[in-house]
Amino acid sequence: MPATQADFKITASRVFCTDTGLDGPGAVAVKDGKIVAAGPDVSVDAKETLDFPDGTLLPGFVDLHAHPAPTTWRFGIDGDEEILPRGSTTVLSQGDTGATNWPLYRDTIIGGSRLRIRLAISPSVMGEYEDRGCFIHLDQVDVDACVAVIEEDSDTHIWGVAANLTDRACGDNDPREIMRRVLEIAERTGKPIL
Repeated sequence: MPATQADFKITASRVFCTDTGLDGPGAVAVKDGKIVAAGPDVSVDAKETLDFPDGTLLPGFVDLHAHPAPTTWRFGIDGDEEILPRGSTTVLSQGDTGATNWPLYRDTIIGGSRLRIRLAISPSVMGEYEDRGCFIHLDQVDVDACVAVIEEDSDTHIWGVAANLTDRACGDNDPREIMRRVLEIAERTGKPIL
C-alpha cells in the first residue's frame, strides 16, 4: 500500500484473528471504514495512529450489542474510550436513538467516532435517551416517524429495528401493541428486528 493511504492505524501488543491466523504484536490499518492491512509488519503511513500497548485487537470483530451514546443518555458510553481499546472495531447500537434525536446521534456519535457504529433504531422517538422505559409513553412509539428516518438513511447507518419488550421498557403498555408497531416498521422498511 502506498504511503499515507490509511485513515488510521491501530497498534496493539496482540492482534488476534482466527481467519488469518494472526496472534501476536501488530497493527491494523483502516481506510474508508475498511481494514486494508493487518499483521505484525503493517508499515503503512496513516493520518492518525492509535496505540494500545497492553491491548488485544480483534480486526473485524463486531460487538453485536453496544450503547455508544452520550454518557448522559440512559445506557450511553463513549465508544472510542470504552469499546475500541478493548478490540472491537465495529458495534451495533441497540435502540440508543429514535426518530427525534437521530440527526444528533448520526452527526455527533456516528460522525464523530473512530469506532464504526451501525444502529438498530428504536421505534420510540427518543430511543434510550432518558432514564425510563423507552416504550412507557405509547404516543412516542411512532411508526411513521421511524419509517421515514430509515428511508432517509442513505448512508445505511441503520441496519435494523430494536424491540425490548420487558416490563421495564413497556411500563403499563401491552407489549403486544409495541410488537405490532415494530412489525409494521420492519415490514414497511425490510429491516430485521432485534
